[in-house]
Amino acid sequence: MTNTAPVNLSGPFHYSQESLSWIKNNAETPDNIPPSSVHIVSWNVDFAAPFPEERLQGALSHLQNEVFHCADGTEPTSCLILFQEVYANAIVAILENPWIQTHFFVVPISDDTWARGVYYGNITLISKKINVVAVKQLTFLNSMMGRNALIVDVLVQLPHDAKTETGILRIANTHLESLRGHGTKVRPVQLGLAAEALREEHLYGGIIAGDMNAIQESDLTTPKDVGLSDAYQGDENDEKGFTWGYQPRCQFPPARLDKVLYTRRDGLVVAEPKLIGVGVKTVEEHAWLSDHYGMVTTVAIGTQQNN
Repeated sequence: MTNTAPVNLSGPFHYSQESLSWIKNNAETPDNIPPSSVHIVSWNVDFAAPFPEERLQGALSHLQNEVFHCADGTEPTSCLILFQEVYANAIVAILENPWIQTHFFVVPISDDTWARGVYYGNITLISKKINVVAVKQLTFLNSMMGRNALIVDVLVQLPHDAKTETGILRIANTHLESLRGHGTKVRPVQLGLAAEALREEHLYGGIIAGDMNAIQESDLTTPKDVGLSDAYQGDENDEKGFTWGYQPRCQFPPARLDKVLYTRRDGLVVAEPKLIGVGVKTVEEHAWLSDHYGMVTTVAIGTQQNN
């Protein structure tokens, strides 16, 4: 396997009210005060189930109204929304959403950067309160499913005792290889490559969230093996932490497939994720928004050490 360092992507993109289209954001000088905390949502929105566009519309509505409490279209707090399994033909649900057009950067805005022959992928939304430093993609060359980690580097306010006022927090949106067999072999390698990208010297810290496909016993130790900490604090067998297997029930047992992992360092505090989208269905089709629950966490830059 050849070098798999992250490569730069075009973006992020914002919606122009003048051209009525999504265009690349060309702001060279950050004009926002960097936040000292950000909310991160991660959600596999299931490309394969019927009504992918309608379900994605429902997920966006749920986030706007129930998670960020912006029913009147107001601006959310500093946040990033990490979607996995966005069906290519459903991307329009994101791009045509008025709340997203007004308050978010989006990357990517098409399937052009996804692997050839793949009809779903990762998309990250970044609230406009956040200064985006770079957008990158780490392609997993060992993947048979076109999997990758979509990376966004953002500016954050550092603690008062830090040498500099601001630092770069790297946030990766990923979907690791599925299934047993080949998936069992390559998931640890994929997460290991992503962990390396989160530890680059110029970064203050790193977060990776998404569908880790932790489907068997060997997957449980992978985060620790590659030097990442898990924001989840409960027992692995506690159903309260499970993110998949209920919408609907199937032949496979429910499990905590989705995780929020991070590089441990003083001052970087990652809250235990809360589940969202539990039992929520579309209004007209009465279809679950996804077979996965979403997760929301808060990442704070403080002076205390993570426990």
